[in-house]
Amino acid sequence: MDSSRIQAPPSAEQLATHVRSALAEHYARPIVDARVDGTVAVVAGRAIDRARAAVEAAWGADEVARIVELDVVALPWHAVAAAGLRLWRQHGRSGSDGEIVTELEAGDPPFQVVTTDDGWQLVRLADGAQGWIEAQDHAPAAAPTDTLSDASRVDVEAFLEQLLSFEGVPYVWGGTTNAGVDCSGIVQRAAWRAGGCWLPRHSKALLTSGRRVAPSAIERGDVLVLKRDPKTQDAEQRAQLAALAEAEARTGIVPPHGPAIHPLHVAVALSADEAIHASRDTMRVAREPLESLRARYRVLGVRRLGPPEEPA
Repeated sequence: MDSSRIQAPPSAEQLATHVRSALAEHYARPIVDARVDGTVAVVAGRAIDRARAAVEAAWGADEVARIVELDVVALPWHAVAAAGLRLWRQHGRSGSDGEIVTELEAGDPPFQVVTTDDGWQLVRLADGAQGWIEAQDHAPAAAPTDTLSDASRVDVEAFLEQLLSFEGVPYVWGGTTNAGVDCSGIVQRAAWRAGGCWLPRHSKALLTSGRRVAPSAIERGDVLVLKRDPKTQDAEQRAQLAALAEAEARTGIVPPHGPAIHPLHVAVALSADEAIHASRDTMRVAREPLESLRARYRVLGVRRLGPPEEPA
């Protein structure tokens, strides 16, 4: 063994500390879990490759086997408490200094605790979304079923009724409740309240839900995933966005309305001519003619919820 290596076999905590230090060069908050069996769990991909390389350089190849993949599927599930949960983007930053990832209400699908780190827990939701909360105890819950996100179970009319009940609610980045919602948050919440379907939380992920529909064949209840066309913004708006982006980069604080530059958006068709969405232009949930919406956005995809249509 190279004399520059650490000679004594490390404890799990020593191994974890060394791995965290190595990964800190690449990740703001490395996910590294020391286990009671002496192994250290690291998320799959480049992180675990880097961790193993760092351990081999320090202790030799014999210790590399102690770096194991963090299997999130095997983690226990927990129930959402009556007070709900608010997930934050960054470890240790909440309130006015943090960015909301999403919110959960009592009765929402269960979640997993991926790791606990310095008084905070990284939690993973049933749709794969992740965020930080202050460490606390959680009641156990059964794992969600495979049908939880099955969009064919959605009652489209009940879904639209729930969406319309949010009309006028303020736009709040990361929001999913009647106090405030964002564009994908209202879609997820409405589908859940309408029939227990937990759709993906993020705009781009909604492109995997339901059935693909041509943009020329939009019908009532279809989910539109959109991308903002920067050419539709005037000079004043572009200047405001540039100033906000500079402030975010300098301070690391995201304003309540969300990142200054976030091109993806979601709306739901009320008919072939009208949609409802949590609009960042009006800062509330509003109806809007599809024609004016499509003048500002390019359609990335249209997804149809509900049971498949019967063949003619």
